[in-house]
Amino acid sequence: MQPAKSIVLILFFSLSSISGFSQERPDLSKIKSVKDKIEAWRVYCNGLMNTSEANNKKLIVEAKYGLKLCPPGDFKNQAMFSLFTGSAYQLSRNYQQAIYYFEQCASLSSKAGKTTYGVIALGQLSHMYEFTGNIPMRKRNLNRMIKMADTARDIKTKETLYSALGGYYYDTDEYEKSVKYRLLDIELLKKISKTDTARNKNVVVGYALSNMGAMMSYLGRDKKAIEYFDDAREYIGEYVLRNGEETLYRNYLISYLALKKPDSARVYYNLVYKGMKGIDTLYSLMSYVNYSFGNYYLEQKKLDSALHYAKLGVRFGKKASGTDPLIESNLLYGTVLSEQGKYAEAVEYLKPGLIGSFEFDKESLSNLHKGLAKSYAGLRTWDKAYYHLGEASRLSDSLLKSIADKNFNEIEGKYQNSQKIQQIKVKNLQLSAGRRQRIWLFGGVALLSVVVFLLVVIYRSKKRSADVLDGKNKALALLNEQLEEANQTKAKLFSIISHDLRSPISQVYQFLKLQQLNPQLHDEAQKKELSSRIQEATGSLLETMEDLLLWSKTQMSHFNTSLQPTILHPVLLQCEQLLKLNIESKHLKVLNRVPEDISVVTDPYFLQTIVRNLLQNAVKASPDGGQIEISVRKDADQTILVINNHGKSFSQEDYLSALSSENNARSLSGLGLRLVDELSAKLNHKIAFASDEDGVTTVTISFFNS
Repeated sequence: MQPAKSIVLILFFSLSSISGFSQERPDLSKIKSVKDKIEAWRVYCNGLMNTSEANNKKLIVEAKYGLKLCPPGDFKNQAMFSLFTGSAYQLSRNYQQAIYYFEQCASLSSKAGKTTYGVIALGQLSHMYEFTGNIPMRKRNLNRMIKMADTARDIKTKETLYSALGGYYYDTDEYEKSVKYRLLDIELLKKISKTDTARNKNVVVGYALSNMGAMMSYLGRDKKAIEYFDDAREYIGEYVLRNGEETLYRNYLISYLALKKPDSARVYYNLVYKGMKGIDTLYSLMSYVNYSFGNYYLEQKKLDSALHYAKLGVRFGKKASGTDPLIESNLLYGTVLSEQGKYAEAVEYLKPGLIGSFEFDKESLSNLHKGLAKSYAGLRTWDKAYYHLGEASRLSDSLLKSIADKNFNEIEGKYQNSQKIQQIKVKNLQLSAGRRQRIWLFGGVALLSVVVFLLVVIYRSKKRSADVLDGKNKALALLNEQLEEANQTKAKLFSIISHDLRSPISQVYQFLKLQQLNPQLHDEAQKKELSSRIQEATGSLLETMEDLLLWSKTQMSHFNTSLQPTILHPVLLQCEQLLKLNIESKHLKVLNRVPEDISVVTDPYFLQTIVRNLLQNAVKASPDGGQIEISVRKDADQTILVINNHGKSFSQEDYLSALSSENNARSLSGLGLRLVDELSAKLNHKIAFASDEDGVTTVTISFFNS
């Protein structure tokens, strides 16, 4: 079983190589300069990276605090902490937030001229867009990376991009392209090492060769992989068990096991165990190498040996940082127990893996479902057995590798020396002599190939025609759906216009007509009252038009929001000012108890519309001389804005009824509530109404902190 690929692991090593680890929160009050504070916080955040689920969630908060430490215009450090934040969200499986901060890192990195952070962010964005199914953005992002690589003048920048592209194509199973970029990367690293004065300048070259060998091993070319490992060992030298280069020995071990040479693999097992004592990554690595040995003996049906190494893997996995080593070892241990017929015990070890980090490792997840299916079948729990068997089958279908048709040897040959090229020419001459002896046989095969080719051409021609017709039918169906939706929106729009705009316009017209025709019939008090009514009618008309225009925008497919940190207090003051006449006319008292420094992540323009509609409803429902109170409270993961008013009660049931009512959908009150509902849904805010026996109606707006 080959090692699974993981983009999180690649990112972790990229960031962890920046500095040493530290999980102790630094006391910034003891540090004078801003520069030193940022450096201390960077080391602290780096120490939290991928060490545990709890630390990943903690890193989200701490990395955002790091952003606050950066002065305005410090794009480099802002990019770095944005990268930390995106990585923390990714490790916590909140991919939309991860995408947001990775994009922010790429933008800030471009402004700062710090290519390294931007390249890492672009690499992770490609994986995020692929995993979330956003193919257009994935292609756009990949083109950004390729364009940067093609136009980069600095050799180190170009090398960083080649490395990222090689890793990306490896994770997307485009191995031919991965080989191309990794060989280009190795070539540039060798040039850089000749001019670099650092002591470990060759280690980076060795590590790139080791990664190239690991990819060959993954593709089943283990003999070729060992050649790369031998080259890597020459470059890494005395650093072989430092700074992550112990993975070279792990790669040797995997390839020798794939070649069914366990004795050779055990040599590297012993080297790792003896040479890694006292190093913090020992337990993770030992858990993995025992997992590899256990899998080898499991495939050989030597269950006692497999169980021995599986137990060792679990023992080391419990001591390792992070959860992945223990999850993989538990998977192996549970599978061996299932093979031994110990089904109940096997289920206990396999089940926890279902909530593990297998999103990017479908092979391990498929094996997990297979083990559970077999174990539940052994326990005669057929419904669960059938479920896990179906999941395993679904995952297995998606694991078929799309290995390129072109010969890898041809790609490698472009970068080999003249001796290799000469050997290929000699072999070609030998093949040419053999072809002359089999010319008649090839003639028959060629004739058969022509027939097959013609059949394939006919089939493909018919299939293309059918596909074109099918595509046009689908496009027509989609166009009809969009047209029907547009017609419904248009009908709803005209219905609202006829119902709500005609009434206030008619009132304004009648008031003005009355004042024009009979001005002498009204004293000053009546004229003042008439003017007040005209003002109220025009104000109602303006509010209706604003809500109507905004509602019509929400019905459009390209309606977008702009989420950003927003202070609540100014938004509330603006809404109070807009409703000032209504509030004063009813002699209401509005108590705004929201602190001036409370902020939430929202779209300030659309939030103002939501608050204005809710506050307007509170004003309408409140009796003359009443009181409206606005406050805020904080829970563990959200900030909640609260509006209280006395008067006619309005509950959550009334709110849902108003939204579902067809008549309300065509009136001003229904439009306002529908607008509140649709905008809050697009902003990911939650609206809730409640009323009590004392006649107090409470409406809350919940903002999620993350």
